[in-house]
Amino acid sequence: MIPAIYTGSYTDISTGEFVRGGNYPAVGTDVCYTGSRSGNVCSNEVLFTGLTICYSVTQCYAGITWTSQRSSIEAAGNGDSGGPVYQMVAGKAMASGVISGIVGGSQTCTGDPGTATRNCSPVALFAPVVAAIGSGGNWGLSYIP
Repeated sequence: MIPAIYTGSYTDISTGEFVRGGNYPAVGTDVCYTGSRSGNVCSNEVLFTGLTICYSVTQCYAGITWTSQRSSIEAAGNGDSGGPVYQMVAGKAMASGVISGIVGGSQTCTGDPGTATRNCSPVALFAPVVAAIGSGGNWGLSYIP
């Protein structure tokens, strides 16, 4: 398996970047989301890190990062969860996290159009990959140095 991420539109399966390592983006820096339904959306500013977010009364997660799209376009939406989050550092794609959810949202979407069951938002959340790897268990990150 070659560690790579798609970086094109939601219908483009030929444009990508090799994963060159992992990182934990600092507040004020930007990340890119690559959701299966939204495609590649960059310029998402990291506003908060280490948050505990509850998606329901019984579904809470710690260590979440909160971002906001600098151009106010939809960064992610329903169907993008689990997709890669990366940051370009010195021209190299660094794995940053996994798309976790959105805040608010509307049926205006980037990529695959919104529907009654697909909402999207410029405010998106992700689980940092470095935190997941460091949590124990059998997690790892494959990359090309």
